[in-house]
Amino acid sequence: MMDLLRDPALVRLFEEPGPYYTSYPSRSEWHDLQPQVVEQVMDELAATGTGELPLGMYLHFPYCPKRCLYCICNTELALPDTDLDGFLNLLIREVSGFFRRLRRPGLHPVITEIHLGGGSPSILSPEQFNRLLDGVSRAVDLARLAEFSVEVDPRSAAAAKFAAYRARGASRVSFGIQDLNADVQRAIGRVHDVDLVRAGLEAARQAGFNSINFDMLYGLPRQTPDSFAATIDEVIRLAPDRVTLLKYAHVPNIRAHQRTLDRHPFPTAEDRVRMFLASCRQFTQAGMVHVGIDHFAKPGDSLAKAYQAGHLSRNFIGFTPKRFDGIVGFGPTGTSQLGPLYYQNSGELADYTAAVQADRMPVTFGYRMTDDDRVRADVIYTLLCKEELQFADIEARHALDFPLRFARELEALKRWEDRRMVELQSDRLVVTSTGKFFLRHICKVFDRLLAEKEYRVVGP
Repeated sequence: MMDLLRDPALVRLFEEPGPYYTSYPSRSEWHDLQPQVVEQVMDELAATGTGELPLGMYLHFPYCPKRCLYCICNTELALPDTDLDGFLNLLIREVSGFFRRLRRPGLHPVITEIHLGGGSPSILSPEQFNRLLDGVSRAVDLARLAEFSVEVDPRSAAAAKFAAYRARGASRVSFGIQDLNADVQRAIGRVHDVDLVRAGLEAARQAGFNSINFDMLYGLPRQTPDSFAATIDEVIRLAPDRVTLLKYAHVPNIRAHQRTLDRHPFPTAEDRVRMFLASCRQFTQAGMVHVGIDHFAKPGDSLAKAYQAGHLSRNFIGFTPKRFDGIVGFGPTGTSQLGPLYYQNSGELADYTAAVQADRMPVTFGYRMTDDDRVRADVIYTLLCKEELQFADIEARHALDFPLRFARELEALKRWEDRRMVELQSDRLVVTSTGKFFLRHICKVFDRLLAEKEYRVVGP
């Protein structure tokens, strides 16, 4: 894999901007949307559904005790006088209002997966966490919950909190690590030494968690290939069950606080590629399975099992085992897919608050997929999740002739075949081991909306 570094053109290609396809069409294609459109889709689902609707749920708690300088998430500072309980009331009210609207004859929503993220939801006390879960469980059926994950800042981890998570059915915690190098941590304003991380990890294990994720970032200021390799070695010694390895997005035009980082040296494009490839090698040599673009999991973890069984899903949370048909997001910038509709809540806390208090859905932004979008989404997600596309499967699901429908795309794929990144056969497309590192770039071939425009990053 390190041979990629010998070709400057491949380094430039790897660094080429483009979507990671947590949705298709990507958010750069979305537009202003009225809440009434969501209710129209609810009516359509009730009219055509078979009764039960399995859903994933994302709960966004935006508050943090301190702003991390690298962060691109929608966050609010938790000051001494911040009314966290008041926000939880809003979140519960939004969840209750949504499921009151969704529940109708012919449609029974069932939550199979919950992800509580932020922000820093681990600053909530056990009592506050329990009150949030009480409110959610009154609004919707949680009896079929298969996975429940909570994001944890190592600086606010505590044994009592882990015990509370487990008591309410949480099955996984996700630690926001980013980097373990002291110089990098000081630069990005997020300092937690490895002993603090280890203590949090041990407390989570003692509480009964057997699935623990670490979120890591490469491309941060003051990182070098050597320093990041040392960080990954330390992560491997800590032995989380999963690792998510994402590229840092430096977008000071969207997140002004990131401008503070410009005084630090950043790794070069070649360094970023070197860090990613070396990390992939370190994790796989340690026995972890490389799942999709940027996830790694121990062979016994449910994510690795789903990947190897061909039951992987791609959504706003990342790669997950396929357990639901849609995902509903709550809180500021909560993002959802319901049937053919993508939509997002307002990211402005004041606007979000006003809408929920007025018993209105706080939706401001979204996109309704066309029939062509849905076919292309199926193709892109199949490639991302299986790294192989059998044309007959797409033909059967969408009643089309694949070579005829995608003649232009199959012709464009020949340049990827020349680079030995894909194998084009008469009945399928197979991504090679080298092509795996360019999965999202290969998927762009099928992105009709991006074909004639430059990709742009929009806010979270």
